[in-house]
Amino acid sequence: MGQEADPSSLSSRTNRQTTKEVKMFHKHSTPTAQSHRSAPLKTAVKIAVPVLLTTSLGAVGPATMTAAPAQATPQRLCGVNEVPEFANQVLIKTLAPWESLTVSPGGSIWAGVWLTGTNGPAGWASPAPFYYPLPSANRYSLIGRIDGKGWNYIGSTARNFYNDSPVARNLYARVNDDVPGNGSGSFNLTYCFITG
Repeated sequence: MGQEADPSSLSSRTNRQTTKEVKMFHKHSTPTAQSHRSAPLKTAVKIAVPVLLTTSLGAVGPATMTAAPAQATPQRLCGVNEVPEFANQVLIKTLAPWESLTVSPGGSIWAGVWLTGTNGPAGWASPAPFYYPLPSANRYSLIGRIDGKGWNYIGSTARNFYNDSPVARNLYARVNDDVPGNGSGSFNLTYCFITG
């Protein structure tokens, strides 16, 4: 017959084995537990950095995008238009609604009449008959008009034209001549305006 085991000896061996297993469990489980605890931390760091960068860039972005645009500086622009003797009318400038423009004349033409010389924008010192573009104004003088209105005498002095319309209108000029094209030369108009 087999020998019976001592209950106290069996209990002591079982306790030692259990203690060893517990120690081994703790030994192996501790790094695992730490790796499990540290994994979310690493993930949190990885996620937090882009979020913080995005937030930082987002704070800078709108400030750059919403910067106030530079204001345009008003400028004085000038132009010169030739008004040849042969032209029926020459576009000087398109006037914006309520725009005012002062023109200064110059140049000279030969009207095409034999045994006469050249004349300036004031024209001849004789009134034009009814069949001229602007009757009663000097013959062969410089005249102008705004779209939809009649011709006005310009002559040799500066003259102001005003567009009293809510829409843009063209300003034209020509020689007060009943037969344009049989002479030569040209008048000119200088004008300046402010932009911005």
